[in-house]
Amino acid sequence: MQITRTKQVVTTTLVVAATLAAAGPTLGEEIKLTPRVDERVELLCIIFRLTGSGEFNQAVSISPYAERIAAHFGPFQNHVAVQTARQLRNQRSIRYDAVISFALHMDGTVFCNEKIPFDKAPRLDPRWRPSEARAFLAQVRDFVQQTSFAHFLSTQREFYAQSAARLGRAINSPKPLAWVDRFFAMRPSAPLFPTVGLSTGETDYWHRVTDGSGKAEIITILGARRFDQEGYPVYGPEVVPLMTREVCRAFTDGLVDEHMARLKPIAERIYKHCAVAMQRQGINDIETMLYQAFARTCVARYIAANAPSKTYDNYMYGEYDNGFEWIEPLSDLLADEYEANREQYVSFDRFMPKLVDLLEKNLDEYEAEMIRAPKIAAIDPPNGSRDVDPSLTEIKVTFDRAMNAEGYSVMGGGPTYPELTAIPHWDEEGRVLTIPVELKPNWSFQFWLNRGEFLSIRSAQGIPLRPVMVTLRTRAAP
Repeated sequence: MQITRTKQVVTTTLVVAATLAAAGPTLGEEIKLTPRVDERVELLCIIFRLTGSGEFNQAVSISPYAERIAAHFGPFQNHVAVQTARQLRNQRSIRYDAVISFALHMDGTVFCNEKIPFDKAPRLDPRWRPSEARAFLAQVRDFVQQTSFAHFLSTQREFYAQSAARLGRAINSPKPLAWVDRFFAMRPSAPLFPTVGLSTGETDYWHRVTDGSGKAEIITILGARRFDQEGYPVYGPEVVPLMTREVCRAFTDGLVDEHMARLKPIAERIYKHCAVAMQRQGINDIETMLYQAFARTCVARYIAANAPSKTYDNYMYGEYDNGFEWIEPLSDLLADEYEANREQYVSFDRFMPKLVDLLEKNLDEYEAEMIRAPKIAAIDPPNGSRDVDPSLTEIKVTFDRAMNAEGYSVMGGGPTYPELTAIPHWDEEGRVLTIPVELKPNWSFQFWLNRGEFLSIRSAQGIPLRPVMVTLRTRAAP
């Protein structure tokens, strides 16, 4: 189950446009995706942003829009809704998906009622207890009134419209839906609504919400990662695979649910080996990991069909970093059998059992590889620390076994990458890697130990460390 680059299969795309913007269209109907800004999402992101939460205060979220939020809502950072949000986040792990799930179960930002009673909402994030969700909603309603949220929205209408239009141009110009339609040859069970996540940073979200009548809608939120000088989000070619992944979930999630009885025990064994990498991405349960895995596998096929082989390589390296190296055999199987035999497999759902079979077959080998791989025994200061001494000059990484002391891969770049003051070096036993650094006060920084194709941190037997991202923050200067 090693990541290999010995074979690339490029498929031919049929030019058949489709739509996921409304439920029930026939195959081949051409309607573009029309993104929007969801005011409910913005409201909840603002409240949790005021708590100081990292997921809604990412460095990439710094923008004129964030400054307008701070100016308007900063005086209300002690509102009871913000205080409760902080408590829920710290004590009940209400963050990331749980926040967005709550927003999408509201009927809007005018009356702030329950779209469907919380105790009867099957897709409300399970971290919410219905009684506490209802109590928090009353506080959110008061926050909307006290902060004149409606007035803030009125000042942002043009900004929201332009932001949504920019995302629309980026995701519609390559016509990814034409490929999706041909690849799956089946219809999604609900309409898809692409959404601009102006306050979600690098995090994207996907939710299926059902109302009281049983009518479902799929809402995908793409984070805004860059802003131009005028303060508008910038979307480049990189957004197309992201959008394609979210579109694929409209098909694959239901199939995962259909096969969950077989997939769950497989996923439980996989998750225990990659839990840290998954949780770094906000993937906190095996169901979400499976939904992501099958959608990401399909995106691999999209890239293989529409981009140079190097792009496919880079995509797979990225999934290796993310703990999804086990999806590459699935991608290979789709290329070798599904795409090569479409007369036999006329739609994706007919091939799904073979993907489950392969996961089951590869499981023992995957676990054996993970057990053989070296592990980090300790990092000094510990990974995730937020009070690192800015005068610290060395970061020490201790491994659970002797390593190959002839190489290292300390990866990163940009404003969050620490300056290395000397070449990292190993101790005599080859178990401790010392990284000389120069830090700054009150500064969040990060680096990777192994990443992508750079895997020089290896055991003495030559087995590479699975990529680990180290994230630290220094305290303020004395």
